[in-house]
Amino acid sequence: MAILLPIPGDENMSRAYEVFESILAKTGDGMHTLTINTVGLGGTASRRFHFAQENKTGSFVADVEMGHLLCELLAVAVKGENPSGLVLRTWGIKDRVCGWKFEDGTPIPLTKGELFNAYCYNPETGEMGGPSADAEFTESPDIA
Repeated sequence: MAILLPIPGDENMSRAYEVFESILAKTGDGMHTLTINTVGLGGTASRRFHFAQENKTGSFVADVEMGHLLCELLAVAVKGENPSGLVLRTWGIKDRVCGWKFEDGTPIPLTKGELFNAYCYNPETGEMGGPSADAEFTESPDIA
């Protein structure tokens, strides 16, 4: 079944790339996965973007096309008409997870508690599940 979402305008795409660049600038060294979910008519659309970076050397490894696809859905989120959330997971011995919700198109940092609740809540059953033992929920930086 198709998921219907509004079509973002050029200003939404520009804003999405600004938010995306802000995330990359505030993300430290390591291997990362950025996931966005946006609720539309008929379900939830999701995109993932995997990347690695090392700020000291300026190294950045990613599939550019996947970055563009993520930004297309991010543009829907910054348009502000659909409930949306964004999660950044940094992979390591103990993964670090932070995230944002969108209110009127603005990314709002989630607290550790809000992120835990959002990450562990099962909407199908209404029950809370436990987080994976290798994940640490962290405060989310301002990316607005």
